[in-house]
Amino acid sequence: MYQFGYFLVRNASCYPNRDALIFKDCKLTYRELNLASNRLANSFLSLGLAKGDRVAYLYRNSVEWILIWYATQKIGVTAVPLNIQLLTPELASIVNAAECKMLLYNEEFAEKVQPMPELCSSLSIIVCQGNDIPEGQYNWDDLYHHSNADEAQVPLSGKDESIILFTSGTTGVSKGVLRTQQMVRDHALMLAIENNNSHVPEILLTHCPLFHAGGLLCLLKMAALCGTLILVDKVEPKFIMEMIERHRATQILMIPPILFQRFTRCENWPQYDLSSVREALCTGGKNSLAYAMTMFELFPNCRIRPSWGSTEICSATGAQLSKSQVLNNPNLVNSVGKLNSMVEIRLIDDKKQDVPDGTVGEAIVRSSMVFRGYLNQPEAAGQSPRDGWFHTEDLLKRDADGYYYLVDRMKDVVKTGGETVYAQEVEAVLQRHPAILDCAIVGIPDERFGEAVAAAIVLAPGQQVTAAEILTFSKQHLPSYKKPRYWAMMDQLPVNSIGKLQKSVLRENADQLFQKIAK
Repeated sequence: MYQFGYFLVRNASCYPNRDALIFKDCKLTYRELNLASNRLANSFLSLGLAKGDRVAYLYRNSVEWILIWYATQKIGVTAVPLNIQLLTPELASIVNAAECKMLLYNEEFAEKVQPMPELCSSLSIIVCQGNDIPEGQYNWDDLYHHSNADEAQVPLSGKDESIILFTSGTTGVSKGVLRTQQMVRDHALMLAIENNNSHVPEILLTHCPLFHAGGLLCLLKMAALCGTLILVDKVEPKFIMEMIERHRATQILMIPPILFQRFTRCENWPQYDLSSVREALCTGGKNSLAYAMTMFELFPNCRIRPSWGSTEICSATGAQLSKSQVLNNPNLVNSVGKLNSMVEIRLIDDKKQDVPDGTVGEAIVRSSMVFRGYLNQPEAAGQSPRDGWFHTEDLLKRDADGYYYLVDRMKDVVKTGGETVYAQEVEAVLQRHPAILDCAIVGIPDERFGEAVAAAIVLAPGQQVTAAEILTFSKQHLPSYKKPRYWAMMDQLPVNSIGKLQKSVLRENADQLFQKIAK
């Protein structure tokens, strides 16, 4: 059975002159990308790497990131992409946990990498891209240019390792999730099956870091569809709209959905022709009617695709929603779509029994894409798949039409005065207030209720709101026990490098952030 590298070989053979990758002013066709990755793969082999070895790399979204990825996939070397925002001790911890033999990096991260040879005993090969190569390290240019472009003859199986992704750590310590060649291949195939656009070829633009599951999803999807991946390395609305217009992008992924509103605040945005976009991808749980209507305004021919998944389970649900569907049933913007191909989902209660439609239950997932366990963490065995089912600790419900709705994370549920409050329900209500741009609900200690609902609020530009107004609005739209009893005004909510909300930061700093709302 073919493995992930087959997609590149096949695309280079069938569509050699189609653009595979666009980054700033650089373009690579599938033929060029295949030959370049072959040169790098053969250089890896010449340095002594073998199937089963692990390679860490520290790069922003770039051509080099893609080349390293395909080179590892062709020779059965495990890719360990590193989060560029991590500090040296965190990077060293990941390299040690994965027992990486090689580290590649761009010189902009030289200060972070400089101490790592002494901190990481497994490292024997370090490759630097830049003008000032430290002694004892290899030069990327020599590695890349001085090798042949033949296909590396390394036999691979579906059980061979492909990549180790470290979770974003929004609910605790980051953990290593190992994906095999079969898991990555099947994920790419599933994304292709679920792609129901008629436009060929697809051209997808994203700013999402490739070292996160969301960014990697875009790479896999375009590989399986023989589409074009447009990478950007930061969110600059004007530049992104120029790229969409110039290259006629058909899909766009921005995380979180609030980023789309930055486009409409860009001066003269209507002058850009964004009509080529047929699909605006967004993650489930933080979408809203306002965000959806912004997407439809920006991209008049698009449908939005909410979805739900994780590093551990890949993409489990998704669906395309048209503007007319959303207008006819606004609640659909809160959905995360329907069941994806090749995936099974059950919603269960505390007794592990399936719940009926309309009832909230924990989602457990089974598929060939679900990971097998966390790297070097036997203490996390309780979080590993049981009987093939992974317990996501996400609370979902399903309606009669088969749409799933992410209600909350189990760790985000607030238990206040004996009542259960789902944070995302309260967030959805508060976001309807005209002065509120974004918000996050957490539970914090309270003498009377044990735990109380606390709201962290980001105001819309030029807006003001008082605690009394928040309280009045909440009483009008929520039962008393669900209303926020504490609040904090913030310039922005704490997020990680991909834009995922980090509620743990709010809880850990509750004493400094939140003030009690007077009755």
